[in-house]
Amino acid sequence: MHPRRNILKVAPGRKPAAGWARRPFFGKVSPTSRVPTSRLYGFASWRGRWHWVCRGNVSARAGPPKRGGNRWGRRREIMNSTAVLCGKRLHRAMRVGLVLLAFGAAAGIPWGRPAAFGQLEPRKVPSLSYHAGLALLAEGEYRDALEHFKDAWKGAFKTPQSRWIDSICYHAMLGECYYQMGDLSTALDHYTSAVRLYLAFPDWMRRVQFPPSIQPAQTAATRATPWGVSTRPARLGRYPSEMLIGQGRLDNNSVIKQGGVIQMPQLLPIQVQEIVRATVLAIRRRGELLGPLAKYDPLNQELISVLSQGPGVPNHWSQAWVDAQLGVALLYGGKQTEAVATLNRSLVAAGEFDHPLTASSLLELGKAAFFSGNQAEASRLFLEAGFSAYHYADLIVLEEALRYGALVHLVSNAKGVYPPLAPAAQWARTKSFRQVRVTALLAAAEQLAAAHETAQAVAMLDDAVNTIGRRTMGQGRHGAWLSYLRGLTLFQQRKTGAGDAAIRDALAYMQHGSLWLFRMAQADGRLLADQITPRTAMELYRELLRDPQAGDWAWDPLEALSVLVTPHPAVYERWFLVAMKRNDHESALEIADRARRHRFFSALAFGGRLQALRWVLEAPDEALDAQALLERQNLLASYPGYQRLAETARRLRAQLRKLPAVPADAERQRELSALLAELGNVSQQQEALLREMAVGRQAASLAFPPLRSTRELQKAIPKGTAVWLFFSAGNDLYAFLLTQDKYGHWTVKAAPLVSRKVVSLLRELGNYEQNHELGLAEITGTQWKQTARQLLDALLAGSPADFTRRFPELVVVPDGILWYLPFEALQVQVEGQMHPLISRFRIRYAPTLSLVVPDRRGRNPTAETVVVLGKLYPRDEPGVAQAAYEQLAKSLPGTWALGKAPLPAPSSWYKVRMDRLIVLDDLPPPEPPSLLAWPPIPIDRNKPGNTLEDWLALPWGGPEVVILPGFHTPAENALRRIGRADPGGDVFMSVCALLSSGAKTLLLSRWRTGGESSFGLVREFAQELPHTAPAEAWQRAVLLALQSRVNPEAEPRIRLPAGASAPLADHPFFWAGYLLVDDGTPPQKPEALEGPEKPAKPEKAAVPDNDKPKAPANAKPAAEAKPEMPDAKPLADPKPASEPPSPKNRRAVPKARPAPRGRLSPAAEPRTP
Repeated sequence: MHPRRNILKVAPGRKPAAGWARRPFFGKVSPTSRVPTSRLYGFASWRGRWHWVCRGNVSARAGPPKRGGNRWGRRREIMNSTAVLCGKRLHRAMRVGLVLLAFGAAAGIPWGRPAAFGQLEPRKVPSLSYHAGLALLAEGEYRDALEHFKDAWKGAFKTPQSRWIDSICYHAMLGECYYQMGDLSTALDHYTSAVRLYLAFPDWMRRVQFPPSIQPAQTAATRATPWGVSTRPARLGRYPSEMLIGQGRLDNNSVIKQGGVIQMPQLLPIQVQEIVRATVLAIRRRGELLGPLAKYDPLNQELISVLSQGPGVPNHWSQAWVDAQLGVALLYGGKQTEAVATLNRSLVAAGEFDHPLTASSLLELGKAAFFSGNQAEASRLFLEAGFSAYHYADLIVLEEALRYGALVHLVSNAKGVYPPLAPAAQWARTKSFRQVRVTALLAAAEQLAAAHETAQAVAMLDDAVNTIGRRTMGQGRHGAWLSYLRGLTLFQQRKTGAGDAAIRDALAYMQHGSLWLFRMAQADGRLLADQITPRTAMELYRELLRDPQAGDWAWDPLEALSVLVTPHPAVYERWFLVAMKRNDHESALEIADRARRHRFFSALAFGGRLQALRWVLEAPDEALDAQALLERQNLLASYPGYQRLAETARRLRAQLRKLPAVPADAERQRELSALLAELGNVSQQQEALLREMAVGRQAASLAFPPLRSTRELQKAIPKGTAVWLFFSAGNDLYAFLLTQDKYGHWTVKAAPLVSRKVVSLLRELGNYEQNHELGLAEITGTQWKQTARQLLDALLAGSPADFTRRFPELVVVPDGILWYLPFEALQVQVEGQMHPLISRFRIRYAPTLSLVVPDRRGRNPTAETVVVLGKLYPRDEPGVAQAAYEQLAKSLPGTWALGKAPLPAPSSWYKVRMDRLIVLDDLPPPEPPSLLAWPPIPIDRNKPGNTLEDWLALPWGGPEVVILPGFHTPAENALRRIGRADPGGDVFMSVCALLSSGAKTLLLSRWRTGGESSFGLVREFAQELPHTAPAEAWQRAVLLALQSRVNPEAEPRIRLPAGASAPLADHPFFWAGYLLVDDGTPPQKPEALEGPEKPAKPEKAAVPDNDKPKAPANAKPAAEAKPEMPDAKPLADPKPASEPPSPKNRRAVPKARPAPRGRLSPAAEPRTP
C-alpha cells in the first residue's frame, strides 16, 4: 500500500484490500482481518454511518485517493487513539469510543452530521484527539489520556509569536493528568503555560461571533439528574458547540512594506466554551497547587489585573464567562469578599441562564463557604454544582462536587450516606465514567466506616477496586484515597498490621502528591530564588509550617498526616534564618522550638498523631490546655467504646497501686501479673481504637512537647534562672540567653572550632572508647581545663554575657553535638582561679525551650523507687549492684529491687507501677534507623513490649524520675561514631520519648564510668529528690563528689600504679558525664496533699554537724545579678532573684558506712573546685 494512502475502513466479512477496506464501526472483527496500521486514528462518516479510521505515518488529507500522487486536498485532522484493531484491544477501543460519543453528545459536539466519503470533518479546535483524551481521563486511564493530549498539543495552531488559544486546552488537560498522578511540579508547569497563553491573547473573546441571545435548552436536555433536582431558579441555556473567530489581518500593506508574516483574514470554527472551561480549570488548579502562595504570585496578580479590565465583549452575556475566570483568580488571590461577589455574578448568563461555567463557580463558592464555617451553605452549593456539571458534561467538576458534598455531609455529622452518591455511582457505571463512579464509591465507603458499618464499607471498597482494575487511576489520587480507607476499615476490624501497611501505601503517594508538602517546597524554592521578600516568606512559613488544625483534619486527613510524618528540617532552618534576618528574635525562638518538636514527631508512628491522641485522652487535666480538654470531650463522644476501656484501665491502675511494686510472696506476684496482663489487654484494645482515630477527621492537639510563645515562656522562667539555648541553622550556630526580663542573642562565630574543641575535650577527659581505662596522669592532668575554658569562650564570643557573676541556675537547651558536651565541666576564671560551671550555679537541661518551665502537674512526694540490678560495668561481680542498692535503701524508704528474674509483664505495662526508676545496668546504645528501639529496663530486652518506643504506647503512666547511669552516647568515643545526618539525635529523641511517656526528671550518662563514683552520685541525687529540686540535688551530689577521693579498687576504669595514693575525684570523668533533664517543678510536701489520708512524713536520721558537707573554702554567696546579655529587651518588670541555697544549708544525709563500691568518702579537707 502506498504510505500516503494509509487510511482504511474495515468491512465485516471481508479481508482488507490494498488501498481501502470497509467495515462498520459496530461490526465484529474477524480473526482473519488484517489492517496495515495498528493505531486507531478516529471517526469518519461515510454514507451516513460512522466508522473507525486507522492512521499510519502521515496525516489524513481530504479527497479521494489517487495512485501516483500525494495530493489529498486540504489537510484535515482527525482523532488519534491508542486502541489497536486486533483482539481484545479493539473491544476496549470500541468502549472508549462509545464513552467519547456519549461525552461528545453531552458537550454539544455534532458527532452525527454525515459527510461525503473522503470529506472528513473540519478541523476541531480543540481537536478530536483532545476529546478522546477527555474520555480516557474519565475512564481513569491517565497515561493514555496523557498521550492523546500530547499528540493534540503537537498538532496545535501556532502563530508567528507563540502557540494559539487552543493550546490552553491541551496544557490544562496535560496538567490535569499529571495532577491526578501526583506529579504536581509538572502539573503546575502546564497550568502556568495555559494561563500565560491566555494572557498572551486576553481579548480573544472579542473576536468571537457570539449568538446575539441565548436560547433555552431543549426539553430532553433539561431532564432531572439521577440524584435530584436543582432548586435554583435559573434555566439551562443552549450554547453553540462551535463559534467562528476572526483571525489574521484585513490590511497587510504595512507588513509588506516593513517586513513580517502576512496573515490573511479568515474565520475559524472553535469550541469557545471548552477553551474557557479549560482556562478556568487551569486558574483554579494553579491556585489550589500554590495555596497561600497564590496571594503573592505575580502571574495571578497579572491575571486579576487583566480580567478586571473586562477583556470580553462589553455588555454581553459572555461577560459571565469572564467573571467566572476573574472570580476564581480573586478567590485564590486572597480577596475572598470580592471573589464571592464576582462568582455569584457569574452564575447566570443574560440574567437567567445557566452556562457551562456555572458548575465551577458553584464549586468554588462551596469551598469558600466551607472554610468560612457555613457548612449548610457549602452543602447546598456543592449539590448545585453537581447538577450543573451533569447538564453541561463537566465530569471534572462533577467528580469534585460529589466528593466535597460527601465531605460536608460527613463532617457535619449528618445521618446516613450522602444521598446523591448511590444514584451517581449507578449512573456513572452505565456511562463508563469510572473516575466519577470510584469517587462516589469511596465517599460512600468512608461514610459507612464513620457509621461503623464496616462490612458494607469493605464491600464498597471492593467494588471500587474492581472498577479501577489496572487503570492508572489506581496509582494516583484515587488509589491513595482507596489505601487510606482500606487502612481505616482494617483498623476497625482490629487488623493493625495490615492497616498500618495500607496507610503506609497511602502516605507513600503523598510524599510526592501532597499539596501541602508541594506548597512548602514552592515557598522554600521561591525564597532561595529571591522571588519573594523575607516578610512574605515569614507569612508563608507561618501558614505552611503550622501544626495541623481542626479544619485541616476535617478537610483532608491524609494531607495532615503527610505533613506530620515527612521530615523537613531544612525548611524550618530557612524560616529561622529569615526571622533572624528580620531581627524578629522572639519569632526565631518559637521557630526553633517548632523545629525541635517536628524533629521528634516525624520520628514517631503516624508523625506523632498517635502520641497526641494519647496525651489528649489520657494525660492529667493539669497538663492540657482548654482546647485539648475540649478535643477530649469530642473524641470520647465520637468513640464511646474508648471511654469504657479508659475507665476499665483507670480501675486496674488503681488496683495495681494497692500492690507492692515488687511483691515478695508468690501469691502477690501472681496477682500483680494477672492485673498487668488484664491492663495490657485493655491497653491493646485502646491502641487499636487510637489507630482508627489517628486516620480520622477529628482534631487532636500536639500537646507534648508543648508550644509556648516567647513572651508567655519568659514570664514563666523562675527568678534567677537563665536559659542558654542553641540552634543550628545552615552552617551557623546561634545562641540565645534569656532571663525573666531580658534576652540576648549572638552567632557563635567559630562553630567549626567548637566542634573540634568538643572532640578534644572529650578525649582529654578519657573518652576514647566505652571501656577505656584511665591512668594516674590522665586523672590528675589539667590540660582539659584550658580546653574547657577555650570552649566556653568560643561559645560566648560576641556576647557580653558574663558567667563570672553568680546566679542561681542555668538551663541549657542544646542542639547537635552540644548534647554531648558536659557544660558542667566548662571552666570560668574568677579571681585568677578556674572553676567548673557546676560550682557556680545549678545546671539542668531541656530538649525544647517550652520544657524549660513546668506545667501544672506537681510531684509525687511519697513515690516509691524501683531499682533494676545488673552489671553497670561488664566485668562487675553480681554483688556490686546489690550492695549499691542496699546503701540506697537505707537512706531512701520505699525502694524495691528487680533482679534477673523475668518481669511480671512487659516493661511497657509494668512501668505504670513505678514512681521512680533507677537502672543499675549497662544499656544498649540507641542506633539508627530507630533511635527508640533500646530497652530502658534491660531485663527481657529481647521480648516484645520492652523498647522505649513501646513505652510511648498505652497504658498511660510511667516513672516520674528515670535514672540511667548505664546510658551510652557517642561522647564515650569522642564522637567517632556520631551520626553525621543527625548529631545529637540519639540523646534528643531518647529524652523526648522518656518525657513523653510521663517522666519529669531524667538523669542520663553521656559516658558510663561504672564504678563507685557512679553509684555514689546516683545515691546522693536520689535520696534528696523527695526534699529538694532535682537541679539542686544534683549540684549537691556533684559538689560532694568533687571533695571525695577515688577508690581505685572500686573504679573498674581506673588503673593506678602500685602504692600510688588515691587522688581526689575532681576530674570531670567521674561527675561530668551526666545529663540532668528537668522542667524545674519544685518538690511537693506530703502535708500539701489533698484527700482524707495523707502518707506519713519520712523520718530523717540525725546527722552530726561535723558530718554535714561543707561549702568550698572560697565560695561566695549567690548574688542576685544575672549574666549581662546583648541587646537586652525588657519583656517584664525586673524583680530581684532569690539566693540559691548553699551546700551548707542543704539537707544533710547520713554518712555512708563502708561497703563494696559504696558511698563516696568525703575528703579530710574541703577543696575549692
